[in-house]
Amino acid sequence: AAITTGGSNVAIGVSSLDALTAGGDNVAIGVSSLSAVAVGETGNIAIGNSVMASFDEGTSGTIDYNIAIGVSAFSGGDLNTASTTVQDNIAIGRAALNSTGTNAQTGTIAIGTSALTALTGGANNLAIGYQAADALTTGTTNTVVGNSAFSAASGTESSNVAIGYNAMADVNHDDADNNVVIGAYAGDEIGANALANSVIIGYGAVSDVPTSTASGTVAVGKSALAALTDGAKNVAVGYLALTTTTTGDKNTAVGYTAAASLPAGGDKNTAIGYQALVAGNNDSTHDNTCIGHNSGPSVTSGSGNTCIGSGSDVAAAGVNQTAIGLNCTAVNDDSSVTIGNADVDAVYMASDSGATVHC
Repeated sequence: AAITTGGSNVAIGVSSLDALTAGGDNVAIGVSSLSAVAVGETGNIAIGNSVMASFDEGTSGTIDYNIAIGVSAFSGGDLNTASTTVQDNIAIGRAALNSTGTNAQTGTIAIGTSALTALTGGANNLAIGYQAADALTTGTTNTVVGNSAFSAASGTESSNVAIGYNAMADVNHDDADNNVVIGAYAGDEIGANALANSVIIGYGAVSDVPTSTASGTVAVGKSALAALTDGAKNVAVGYLALTTTTTGDKNTAVGYTAAASLPAGGDKNTAIGYQALVAGNNDSTHDNTCIGHNSGPSVTSGSGNTCIGSGSDVAAAGVNQTAIGLNCTAVNDDSSVTIGNADVDAVYMASDSGATVHC
């Protein structure tokens, strides 16, 4: 070792810390670990063969308080005369965070084999898992947790949260930003599409190939909006909610299997409740509102219908039919309103029965 004024250093292994002169509080364990640091680098921990092996802060840089564990982890580079800061980073796992070279990095965390292995200048990223975000180069402020999560993104993709095995695994577009994706296989086929500003939570949610048109999607629940491609402005909350919808727009489904059969072209439907609008299955199924447990169960190709109440229903192909009340089945007459089921024997207009009804 070349240490002259440095103190409290630990070096174990051939060529470990062998160029350091003035730095202190470093721990280097392994062949060639921290072997190039030569000035005042301080407080670094490098454990493993060739860990932080190329780092040298040069005349104006700062390389302090980093932790790297694993063969070839956080390799680094010679900062030479640049006033670059590399500080408070954590890289644990073989080849984790090992392409930063001479770029600045502060507070980056990479844990897992090849986690953030291609990262160069992207800042404020956190990746935990085998090959998590392993292709990302300059993207920033991403949080990735899970084996192979966010593993294809290779550019400036930023401000995403991907948690779960294979979550956002296939996304690879610089404008795929600001997404929150949580769940195994959630959002795993986005590919080269600029999906942005979406919330996807649940196993296999939005697991087809959603395009940029689908940006802003909200899908919460196992396989919610699983088949979505070009559909825009959809909200699905619940197990299998809107699971077959591909290109439909502006649908809102909340509940277990709510609107679970809507195909391409089914637009502007609102289904709230267990199995609400569950049979709607035609590209003409538009503008229906079904609120309540199993409401609108017969609607297939109908449009413009309203079902309010548990078990309320209208005709399969009805148009502008309204059914209001528990188990109310509308008279099969388009552009009609039915209030109450067969047990209803009085209908009051105003609590004092004094309202005027205009016909």
